[in-house]
Amino acid sequence: MKKTVFIFLLAIISLLACNKDEEEINDALISHSECKSFKDGGNDFSAIEYQYNADSKQLKFLHINSAFNCCPGELSVQISIEGNSIKISEAEKEAACNCLCLFDLEMQASDINAGIYQLKITEPYLYDQESLECTINLNDSITGTYRLERSNYPWGI
Repeated sequence: MKKTVFIFLLAIISLLACNKDEEEINDALISHSECKSFKDGGNDFSAIEYQYNADSKQLKFLHINSAFNCCPGELSVQISIEGNSIKISEAEKEAACNCLCLFDLEMQASDINAGIYQLKITEPYLYDQESLECTINLNDSITGTYRLERSNYPWGI
């Protein structure tokens, strides 16, 4: 019995220790555009732009042409930082319409030290298209852009 309790406590401590270095920012979304008009063009790509302020340790992102339902309800973003990995997960509250739409999302993360990071964006309607993943080096450049051409709906129409 004592051995079982000891193993259980050890497992809990191990789980807590594994998650200690990960920081989650749930209210990372600053603002977003309205649903973009496809008549305007410029919708055949998705891009992430970043801007870093070393003094305030604030890292801002602009995700251009992120796909959501046309009637998404509330949009949300969660940023997870673990070691040299930054993961951005985008979500919508509901999918009330039978169509997709492109939005621009402005996001931020605070208390980010200069360094080299692997950035990965998780988009809800990406399906089998390549995800936005890149390396950002905040030691060498405080701004940058990574862009992918897209042709599947709702991009490229």
